[in-house]
Amino acid sequence: MARQEWLRALVAQQKNAKEDVVRHFEAAIDVLDRLMNYPGVNSNKDFQDVSKCVIGDYERYVARIDSLPSNASMFAFRQKFDQDMAKMSTKNVPQPRIDLSNTQIPLTMNTAVEQSIAYFTQGNGRPFMVKWLGRTGKYFPMMKRIMREEGVPEEMVHLAMIESGLSPAATSWAKAVGLWQFIDATGSRYGLQNNWWVDMRRDPVAATRAAARHLHDLHSALGDWHLALAAYNSGINRVREAMAAAGSNDFWVIRPFLPKETQNYVPLYIATTLIALDPVRYGFNDILLEAPLAYDTVHVREAIDLNALARAAGVSPLEVKELNPDLLQPSTPPVELCGADGYCLRLPVGSTSNFYDRLASIPQAEKRLGRAAETMTFLLQN
Repeated sequence: MARQEWLRALVAQQKNAKEDVVRHFEAAIDVLDRLMNYPGVNSNKDFQDVSKCVIGDYERYVARIDSLPSNASMFAFRQKFDQDMAKMSTKNVPQPRIDLSNTQIPLTMNTAVEQSIAYFTQGNGRPFMVKWLGRTGKYFPMMKRIMREEGVPEEMVHLAMIESGLSPAATSWAKAVGLWQFIDATGSRYGLQNNWWVDMRRDPVAATRAAARHLHDLHSALGDWHLALAAYNSGINRVREAMAAAGSNDFWVIRPFLPKETQNYVPLYIATTLIALDPVRYGFNDILLEAPLAYDTVHVREAIDLNALARAAGVSPLEVKELNPDLLQPSTPPVELCGADGYCLRLPVGSTSNFYDRLASIPQAEKRLGRAAETMTFLLQN
């Protein structure tokens, strides 16, 4: 599947169909990411070869086109931003109307920040910002609550905009996943389970909790929120090396000693935060906010097909999948992977009444997984 999507992307390039090129490259990357938990895949030469070709060809394509279509991922966007940001004129960039002293994370104004704002207001970043601002309605209420609970500045929620574009399905070329773009090692350190069945890095609530704790730890270690942001992007060791090379703990002083992406990362965060705090000031009028994330929960203590679960809830399978983006397979995981309480399944508000009775009335054959999933269950349990 990944190879076919890659080939379709190459054909679309020949036809100069930009949106199709991006769509097929993104699909190939998503398939490759979902294969990461398949036993032995990292030693499979075909997997390695296709991964290298897909990522290499996509990077080269993004580097040479003038602008990205709005269906491009956050990671294609970030590559293009790093390439184009410094070319932006700051001549007509509005100055903030908000009191910058009211935020815990300093919103420093300088040329790099103004060029970042210009990229969103005058450049190719505008359609991306429109999309992200709409998604804040869905995720920010939940995120702000968790940030407060974990002792992290509430405005840190804006970081998820530049990490994933507020998409739980976001997958990077470096195998980072979810709203907060955890690689597997860091996610595991903060309790985000990742296996053939579930990837909690895709769970908006669990991943936000993990991100808040990670950011809190980075700030405790470095003593500065700008440095914590830089470390979130490039790792704490690189930030410490830059601090030692520059002889300073000021991000703007150590900035030249950091990787290019990290140099632009903090200005991008500040620009995004300024726009999100006062969208109208920057020309983003009439943003249609998505409804806040809301759901009821039930506990499922066996591997059951999502179609059967949706039928028991009286909703569509798509609604179930959208509320449970951490599920990698078309079913809940086996109880052996969930503990005694089973898998906590999210369902649309109001759909859990009599759920268990309706589920019990569905024939066992309709609850069962397909043969491939049953085989994988056997392999994982043995």
